[in-house]
Amino acid sequence: MPVRIFKGVNAMSLTALLEIIEEEAKQLQKQERELLEQISAITSQSFAKQAAKELDSKTHTYSHKEYLELLQRLHILLQEGMPETTALEAVQTGLEVDQILYIWRY
Repeated sequence: MPVRIFKGVNAMSLTALLEIIEEEAKQLQKQERELLEQISAITSQSFAKQAAKELDSKTHTYSHKEYLELLQRLHILLQEGMPETTALEAVQTGLEVDQILYIWRY
Protein backbone atom coordinates (compact mmCIF):
# COMPACT_ATOMS: atom_id res chain seq x y z
CA MET A 1 0.00 0.00 0.00
CA PRO A 2 1.38 3.47 -0.92
CA VAL A 3 2.58 5.76 1.86
CA ARG A 4 0.39 8.81 2.37
CA ILE A 5 2.28 12.09 2.43
CA PHE A 6 -0.66 14.48 2.47
CA LYS A 7 -4.32 13.71 2.76
CA GLY A 8 -5.30 12.05 -0.53
CA VAL A 9 -1.76 12.16 -1.97
CA ASN A 10 0.52 9.15 -1.90
CA ALA A 11 4.20 8.66 -2.64
CA MET A 12 3.55 6.82 -5.89
CA SER A 13 1.56 9.70 -7.31
CA LEU A 14 4.29 12.16 -6.32
CA THR A 15 6.89 9.97 -8.01
CA ALA A 16 4.81 9.80 -11.16
CA LEU A 17 4.32 13.57 -11.09
CA LEU A 18 8.05 14.11 -10.69
CA GLU A 19 8.76 11.83 -13.66
CA ILE A 20 6.31 13.79 -15.80
CA ILE A 21 7.93 17.10 -14.80
CA GLU A 22 11.41 15.73 -15.52
CA GLU A 23 10.32 14.46 -18.94
CA GLU A 24 8.79 17.82 -19.81
CA ALA A 25 12.00 19.58 -18.74
CA LYS A 26 14.03 17.25 -21.00
CA GLN A 27 11.71 17.99 -23.93
CA LEU A 28 12.01 21.74 -23.38
CA GLN A 29 15.82 21.49 -23.19
CA LYS A 30 15.86 19.46 -26.41
CA GLN A 31 13.65 22.02 -28.15
CA GLU A 32 15.90 24.86 -26.94
CA ARG A 33 19.03 23.08 -28.16
CA GLU A 34 17.47 22.41 -31.58
CA LEU A 35 16.31 26.01 -32.01
CA LEU A 36 19.71 27.39 -31.03
CA GLU A 37 21.40 25.00 -33.48
CA GLN A 38 19.06 26.18 -36.25
CA ILE A 39 19.75 29.82 -35.39
CA SER A 40 23.52 29.25 -35.35
CA ALA A 41 23.29 27.50 -38.74
CA ILE A 42 21.74 30.65 -40.22
CA THR A 43 23.95 33.13 -38.35
CA SER A 44 26.79 32.03 -36.08
CA GLN A 45 27.28 30.18 -32.85
CA SER A 46 28.22 33.41 -31.08
CA PHE A 47 24.99 35.09 -32.19
CA ALA A 48 22.94 32.10 -31.04
CA LYS A 49 24.62 32.31 -27.63
CA GLN A 50 23.98 36.06 -27.51
CA ALA A 51 20.31 35.56 -28.38
CA ALA A 52 19.94 32.82 -25.75
CA LYS A 53 21.50 35.04 -23.12
CA GLU A 54 19.47 38.11 -24.07
CA LEU A 55 16.14 36.28 -24.27
CA ASP A 56 16.70 33.88 -21.35
CA SER A 57 13.57 33.53 -19.23
CA LYS A 58 15.66 33.57 -16.04
CA THR A 59 16.26 37.29 -16.55
CA HIS A 60 12.73 38.16 -17.72
CA THR A 61 9.20 37.76 -16.42
CA TYR A 62 8.12 35.23 -19.04
CA SER A 63 8.20 31.44 -18.77
CA HIS A 64 10.66 29.06 -20.38
CA LYS A 65 7.98 28.08 -22.90
CA GLU A 66 7.57 31.73 -23.89
CA TYR A 67 11.36 31.95 -24.22
CA LEU A 68 11.22 29.06 -26.67
CA GLU A 69 8.47 30.84 -28.60
CA LEU A 70 10.74 33.89 -28.89
CA LEU A 71 13.57 31.70 -30.17
CA GLN A 72 11.17 30.20 -32.72
CA ARG A 73 10.13 33.67 -33.87
CA LEU A 74 13.77 34.72 -34.09
CA HIS A 75 14.52 31.68 -36.22
CA ILE A 76 11.68 32.51 -38.61
CA LEU A 77 12.73 36.16 -38.93
CA LEU A 78 16.30 35.14 -39.67
CA GLN A 79 15.08 32.66 -42.29
CA GLU A 80 13.20 35.52 -43.91
CA GLY A 81 16.47 37.44 -44.27
CA MET A 82 16.10 39.93 -41.44
CA PRO A 83 19.46 41.12 -40.08
CA GLU A 84 20.50 39.54 -36.79
CA THR A 85 20.30 42.54 -34.47
CA THR A 86 17.06 43.76 -36.04
CA ALA A 87 15.47 40.32 -35.60
CA LEU A 88 16.66 40.01 -32.01
CA GLU A 89 15.22 43.42 -31.13
CA ALA A 90 12.01 42.73 -33.04
CA VAL A 91 11.13 39.51 -31.21
CA GLN A 92 11.30 41.39 -27.94
CA THR A 93 8.51 43.77 -28.99
CA GLY A 94 5.82 41.16 -28.39
CA LEU A 95 4.50 41.43 -31.95
CA GLU A 96 3.71 38.34 -33.99
CA VAL A 97 6.07 37.29 -36.78
CA ASP A 98 3.72 38.35 -39.57
CA GLN A 99 3.36 41.83 -38.03
CA ILE A 100 7.12 42.19 -37.64
CA LEU A 101 7.76 41.10 -41.22
CA TYR A 102 5.09 43.46 -42.55
CA ILE A 103 6.61 46.43 -40.73
CA TRP A 104 10.14 45.46 -41.74
CA ARG A 105 9.30 44.97 -45.41
CA TYR A 106 7.14 48.07 -45.90
